Amino acid sequence: MESLKWSALVVFIFIPSLLWAADPLFEPRVDYAAGAGGNSVFGADLDGDGDMDLVLGGSGVTVLKNNGDGSFQAPVNYAAGISAEAVFSADLDGDLDMDLAFANGSGGGVAILKNNGEGNFQAPVNYAGEFGNSIFSADLDGDGDRDLATANMLSGRVYVFKNNGDGNFQAAVRYVVGGDCWPNPSCWPFSVYGADLDGDGDVDLATANRYGWNVSVLENNGDGSFQAAVNSDRFSELHGIFIADFELDGDMDVVAADKDGGAVYILKNNGDGTFQSPVGYSAGGGITRNVFSGDLDEDGDMDLATANFLSGDISILKNNGDGSFQTGVTYEVGYRPYSVFGTDLDADGDMDLAVAYAYDNWGTVSIFINNSIIVCTSKPGDANGSGEQDLPDVIYLVNYIFKGGTAPYPLCRGDANGSGDYPNLTDLIYLINYVFKSGPAPIPNGRCCL
Repeated sequence: MESLKWSALVVFIFIPSLLWAADPLFEPRVDYAAGAGGNSVFGADLDGDGDMDLVLGGSGVTVLKNNGDGSFQAPVNYAAGISAEAVFSADLDGDLDMDLAFANGSGGGVAILKNNGEGNFQAPVNYAGEFGNSIFSADLDGDGDRDLATANMLSGRVYVFKNNGDGNFQAAVRYVVGGDCWPNPSCWPFSVYGADLDGDGDVDLATANRYGWNVSVLENNGDGSFQAAVNSDRFSELHGIFIADFELDGDMDVVAADKDGGAVYILKNNGDGTFQSPVGYSAGGGITRNVFSGDLDEDGDMDLATANFLSGDISILKNNGDGSFQTGVTYEVGYRPYSVFGTDLDADGDMDLAVAYAYDNWGTVSIFINNSIIVCTSKPGDANGSGEQDLPDVIYLVNYIFKGGTAPYPLCRGDANGSGDYPNLTDLIYLINYVFKSGPAPIPNGRCCL
């Protein structure tokens, strides 16, 4: 990716939602006490029992263990008194359980809480940095472990923390994003996310910049160092960012949430890391804080969910299959929703949602259980979607699990052991045993029941 080409032209589209609103995709929300939790929510199997638990940021870190059916136990709080602005979960120390990393909004930098294997966590280990408000993890330097990147709005920089392989991290390397945002001293990068944007096999980074009114892309050199940011033209005051293949053409597109306008903007990838003009879609109420993408209606493409801070709701924008979206359908939530995350919470094969709230409404997480009807479309273990379960699928899972590659789609294609969890190392081992050692066949689950 020699350069990123952008256009200042912004197209704003309203596409009718037809009759979809008459058939609600989600059951009425259920609220759970979340201790000190708020701001950010993330789902992962923290206790290794095969279902997806939740972790929230806030005035500390709060863990809610799943009972297996999408209901949750009482919250457990860790690192009280620290402002966990954003949380991410990954196996950081290579011991096959899911650790926690959070962007520290009070002391600055990041903090790591290592999992003891049962979903209980050690005291945080802190790494120096500035005020962090977003965090992302992937294998940025291609050495097989998970590194970290944070967006730091006050300094206008992205911090990259390389993993030593054991869950201990090197001093951060900083990259300026956003361009010239005078008279503001910083372009305020509010969110960071990563994927292979230019198709060269490594994980690049993108930020949504509030005062930059733009998106920045940091191209990876392949070793976890990054080239100078390439910034889009200014088009909107942005807050949240997510990356997915919205038009199913094999490259990764970008969606950014409009901080004040109640909208999201899609930037389609041309296939080489250059992007088309942003296309905007209404997300309902004002101040769309964050955006998440997943196949919410089980039709094989990537839909959107937004947290709408001012209007007190979330919006679901259904993908038409070509990367265009229908008008948002809203679901009422509590006061000041700030973050939304999707995963299969009730182990029925579709994607449910969890919603966390802003600082003045911490202590609650809202759960929306998905009503989608599961239709068999795929084979478990067929990670690359070729119709076979073979060596290329093993390679595909290696790239996804260790190198931040594109996720299997639907995700159950990578869930070889039928756990209902996101594809992980245990699925890779299961698939290797099947492909090379005549082990048991991949286990059908969800849509992967062919």
